[in-house]
Amino acid sequence: MAVKNMKKIKIITQSGSDMPKNIAEKYDIHVIADAVIFGEEVFYSGETITAEQFYDRMDREEKLPTSSQPNIESFVGAYEKYKDYDEILCVTVTSQMSGSYQTACIARDVFHEKGHKARVTVFDSAQASFGIVLMLVRAAYMINDGADIDEITDTLEKMKKNVGVYFVMDTLENARKGGRVGKITGLAANMLKVKPVLKFDEGTVSNTAIAKNFEQGLNKVVEKYKNLADMDFSRCYVFHAGNESGANALKEKLRAVRADIDVVIGHVGPVIGIYSGRGCTGIAFMKKKERA
Repeated sequence: MAVKNMKKIKIITQSGSDMPKNIAEKYDIHVIADAVIFGEEVFYSGETITAEQFYDRMDREEKLPTSSQPNIESFVGAYEKYKDYDEILCVTVTSQMSGSYQTACIARDVFHEKGHKARVTVFDSAQASFGIVLMLVRAAYMINDGADIDEITDTLEKMKKNVGVYFVMDTLENARKGGRVGKITGLAANMLKVKPVLKFDEGTVSNTAIAKNFEQGLNKVVEKYKNLADMDFSRCYVFHAGNESGANALKEKLRAVRADIDVVIGHVGPVIGIYSGRGCTGIAFMKKKERA
């Protein structure tokens, strides 16, 4: 019989993961807040501003807010809070869209230079929002089952290819204002009236389909789930940017495809919401494993 790992492991992430508070509490995951800035005002996602408050404020502003990743001191402070643990696993937003991974690594070195014994492992999720949530929950289950840090990171590395994140945007206006439309291959600024269906894959966002209206976009997202999902996993996450009705509509469409589906609905937070704009709705799920 295999001996379970007896080391104490703590999971840390950032609010760009959009980790719901109740799930973070359930799995004992520490979330470092990213900052969102409206003019001279600085708010901390999930701490001093909620997703609902963020979208209400953004709707009133002429200029888009900006965001700022946690700094070195924020990561070091989080590590030091759990310095008595054996291991700390810090899972960051994709390094292709954020400097958080590099910052977390620098903070790890600072933490170790201070003589703390807890070993910090920083993992680049190659994801954002609820794609990260899928990985974090898997890591938490593995810790509970006695897996060691190397087993966990090996599993997360393999998950990168099998996390499916698909979503429809209600508008490209925020992406245009933020200079992100050009990042979506094949979509130009003169196509702002369409509803693009996008995917998050290999660390970046790309388009996968174009819909004439929002409902057609949701149907295309459901088709992605139907064709790609690993049916051994009933859990999926439906996320939305201030669009609860859209999220509930997507949930019902998914239930029509699979009666036993376990849907958890969550908010897209400020960091991602700046560019997605209000209305964005999508799903994160486990895809079928690639066949050799």
